[in-house]
Amino acid sequence: MMVKFCPKCGVENSNNAKFCKNCGYDFSQRNDYVDQNINTTSSRIRSRDRLRSKQDSKAYYIIIISIIIILLIEIAFLLFNPAKRNESSTTTNSSSPRSSNSLSSSSNSYSSAQLSFGSHPKQDAASIICYAKENNLTVGKDQSSSYHVRLDSDNDVIKQLSEPGQEMAYEVYTNENRNDGGPFLIYTVEKDNTVNIYTVSSIDSDHIYDPSKRISGASIDNYLNNHNDYSEVKNTANLVNIEQDN
Repeated sequence: MMVKFCPKCGVENSNNAKFCKNCGYDFSQRNDYVDQNINTTSSRIRSRDRLRSKQDSKAYYIIIISIIIILLIEIAFLLFNPAKRNESSTTTNSSSPRSSNSLSSSSNSYSSAQLSFGSHPKQDAASIICYAKENNLTVGKDQSSSYHVRLDSDNDVIKQLSEPGQEMAYEVYTNENRNDGGPFLIYTVEKDNTVNIYTVSSIDSDHIYDPSKRISGASIDNYLNNHNDYSEVKNTANLVNIEQDN
């Protein structure tokens, strides 16, 4: 059997009772009270939701406005702070010196390259010519546009040289005196790349000639490398023509 309790005195009553058997409470008033409570509760929930929605919207707008204000402050700081602009300009332009340095480094790489005697006959001849010119070991002044190196194995020449090398004399002529006049210089090369430089313009059969300079090929390279003559040697090599004497 279902029962209900009086909301006023708490006494148990039958489920069909219209009035409380203890205090006479009218149970019909209870439904109005419940409905009223339900309506009140619903109203409170709706009010709370509307309040939360307003609070969320307010917080959202506050965040957006704060972000905009921060951005405006940062823009104003960059626009009206000369030191900051200069720093930015310096940072932007800092790549320019590096690019310039890299170009300078690449342009200097050619001049900083190292010579190696014995690598090529024309380059060896150019190295000896450049070395001899810088150390006044040539006959006369050089204003030549090209050089002609004659490989002479004539015994009449070799036997007049005190250091014949490998029985081969290299006679260097400038373009101007290749047909008239004597050689610009003569040199021989030994097996160990020792170079004998003779400052003579003609060979006298009654005279034995000693070299004006006796120096190793490596020492010639060191001298030219230390004087940054790599590019000059390369350019001179392009002007050298080697001719085998018949």
